[in-house]
Amino acid sequence: MAIRGYFEHESASGTAFWRRIERTYGSGGFDRWEVGENIAWNRARATAVEVVRQWMQSPAHRANMLSGSWRELGLGAYRVRPARGAYGGRAVTIVTLDLGIRAR
Repeated sequence: MAIRGYFEHESASGTAFWRRIERTYGSGGFDRWEVGENIAWNRARATAVEVVRQWMQSPAHRANMLSGSWRELGLGAYRVRPARGAYGGRAVTIVTLDLGIRAR
């Protein structure tokens, strides 16, 4: 997202985010496989508290984080300056939280 200057759950090619997760972690052999994702971008020196606060103020992101069904998570943060495209040349931190459950 940072390199290509876009901010979406889908990849730059339009592929759904869950396809990216499935490619990496796989869904085969499980009776239940579900994923969710929260993404955020903020100023370059954003703190974890600021990002979580931002997600908690959004009903959909809040529900995703507080759901009791998730059993796995992946968290990534990337700081870039200047960030082009959707970020308007600003220095930003982009954070992705992927949540999932794989159950037999």
